[in-house]
Amino acid sequence: MINRVDQASSKPVTLPEAHAALTARFEELLELDRSMTPSLGTCFLCHDFRLILQLYVRNGLTVKDAALSSRLSSRGFYELLRRLERDKVLRFEQNPTDKRSKSIMLEETFKDRLLSHIHRNSGSASVFQFSMA
Repeated sequence: MINRVDQASSKPVTLPEAHAALTARFEELLELDRSMTPSLGTCFLCHDFRLILQLYVRNGLTVKDAALSSRLSSRGFYELLRRLERDKVLRFEQNPTDKRSKSIMLEETFKDRLLSHIHRNSGSASVFQFSMA
């Protein structure tokens, strides 16, 4: 259980509730990025953050799907993966549905650090309640 108290109900927020709330917010950011990119001609989110959000929301991606959505050159994409793997943000696993491909997953320790960081830095207004509206 997270010690953060939901300001609306004054009850502690559980880890599954926090995960669901973060997933919803991350989906909003990804949608904002998708909708703004055609009109701006550039990405709203940096490549690292977009990949991290996608991996969090989808609980992993195949390398091919991640590459297609990255908007990076092949070299740039694989450099990004190598750096994030070196920094222990992500890991590679055998794809359970297709043994010829690999899946990219966020490291559990990174997910824990991310959630902890958001929790610590959310201040009095709970991160789980902000709105993109």
